[in-house]
Amino acid sequence: MALDSGTVQYRTTSGYIQIMAEGRALPAFWAHPEMTGRYPGLVLLHDEWGLTAQVRTWARRFAEMGLYVVAPDLFDGQLPRDAAQAADVREQRGGIAGVARVNATLEVLKHHNRCTGRIAVMGWRMGGELAYHAAAFRTDVAAAIVFFGDPIQYLTILHANETPILAFYGEDDPSIPPDALDALAEAMRASPAPDEMIVFPGVSGDFLDVAAEDYDPELASRAWKRMIDFLYDRLDLSPHHR
Repeated sequence: MALDSGTVQYRTTSGYIQIMAEGRALPAFWAHPEMTGRYPGLVLLHDEWGLTAQVRTWARRFAEMGLYVVAPDLFDGQLPRDAAQAADVREQRGGIAGVARVNATLEVLKHHNRCTGRIAVMGWRMGGELAYHAAAFRTDVAAAIVFFGDPIQYLTILHANETPILAFYGEDDPSIPPDALDALAEAMRASPAPDEMIVFPGVSGDFLDVAAEDYDPELASRAWKRMIDFLYDRLDLSPHHR
């Protein structure tokens, strides 16, 4: 997916950095415009497959829009070889351990001299669940975007959430039962925030993954466009960033 023809694309720089979390260095990938100035921030949270090349590509694309992007490596460089190992690493590094690292990343980005202090968080599956947590428990997150994150453990608090959330799901995703999506929709309707859930019919959550057999470029493009509009509105990007 390319940026829209009317969008200014910044020249960017990117690479690996270290963030202090839990008293030690946390590896992360960052990308940001080369041009001097201050930019809204975005924290990208990977899924149970780790900080892959695809996540780094998304970081660069958002930086081209005019965002200061940090993607923490929640697995310390480990890339699971198969689904079983991915599940094991998710169990070890998600949950409370993941929350601490996400909070550390948000604090670093919020106070960085190249960031305006207005920040959003976006995550896939495991990272999406951590994005739900950040939206529900932090007051300094301007917006959250969730791709395919299991909402079950957050349903009892999302009804009171004040952070705008945009959530994407595939109707045929075997990891997210329909009743969970129904409950999420109900919680979002009760929330004081302008939350929105988009469920694409007839597809799994892999429609966004360029390496998956179920990748759907048309749906991926539609999701990208809606996501950009959401970030534009919530992060106060100037019109030429759009």
